Amino acid sequence: MIEDPYSITSQIANVRRYSNMTFDKFIKFATVFYDKTQKGYHPSITRQICDPYGWALLCNDYQDEEFPLNMEASCKDIFEKKCESDGTTSDLIGALDFKTILNLIYRGFWFNYDLAMELYMMQNSPLSIFKQILGGRGYIFNRFKPDLVESQKYLKFASESILYPDEKLRIPVPHTYRVCDGLNWPVICMNYTGPYRVVKGECGGFGDGLFIVDYDYMIIDVLRVNDLWLTDTGLENRLRFANTCKEYDTRSFVKCWSLRSSLEAGKMLNANPDDGLLLRSCAENFYKNYWFRWYEGSLIYYKRTQKGKLTTQTKAKPNWYKLTGEDGTVDDFEYRRYDRVFLDEWDVKEFQKILTI
Repeated sequence: MIEDPYSITSQIANVRRYSNMTFDKFIKFATVFYDKTQKGYHPSITRQICDPYGWALLCNDYQDEEFPLNMEASCKDIFEKKCESDGTTSDLIGALDFKTILNLIYRGFWFNYDLAMELYMMQNSPLSIFKQILGGRGYIFNRFKPDLVESQKYLKFASESILYPDEKLRIPVPHTYRVCDGLNWPVICMNYTGPYRVVKGECGGFGDGLFIVDYDYMIIDVLRVNDLWLTDTGLENRLRFANTCKEYDTRSFVKCWSLRSSLEAGKMLNANPDDGLLLRSCAENFYKNYWFRWYEGSLIYYKRTQKGKLTTQTKAKPNWYKLTGEDGTVDDFEYRRYDRVFLDEWDVKEFQKILTI
């Protein structure tokens, strides 16, 4: 078989490196490219404008920086301020917002657009995102003209440019809401043990990983194991990797399908009524999620009849209420527009069950 007349070739493209262009070349090609898009044309993305530092110079997120523009220096040296200015100016410097630049790059690269926006909202680091897109395998030359010879050549070997958070920057822990509505069932229920923080921990033979731990340094979420990022997968899937950490233990949790079952889970977990429970959807990824805290101070927004029963059918003005006391009584609470939620009939019935226990 070794002597059989066939050859083996790889269909996997090599990792593409982003360009390292001089400011002179980048700004010339970027200006032409941008002007054509403004006129309604569909120009191709060439190698000369695949420099993430060049696009970062055009991004208004860095407009407060005073960059030493120099036509002979590289865009990277200018961005990192490792050169001296030669008096060069350009109207495009700091003139484009992140979304506009992302739309321009999207014309010639294959990547998850929504994920890029979520990463931007989370870390506000355009340069990190530009590096991952332009340095990935997603180069397709021209999205709007796939019939071009160059487009066909690159499309054959292209694969999506993978995007992840930048470990060198702060990875914020999602905000914990006390408005218990809008839950995407089923949820992972565990004792609320905040505040939470992101830490690095050893993973045995897997190297290290990034985990979210509570004040007892017990794991409540997993972001990365070795070089495998889990942030774009659901919470239930991420927690399956918690046991790979050899440095921290995992906080006990229960999978619940309703507010009623979460109340039973609280009894199983010996939840403290002052701290309550942390409820998080099993299916939501780390970027786009809502964490809820179910305890005596949780807020609910609903209407109730003159007899005090919860309802969605009455014409009475809805108001805020919070759960207080072991008997589950309901007290009025001040109105807060930014916390406003709406309950459907099913939610109201679930709250009625809990309040009558």
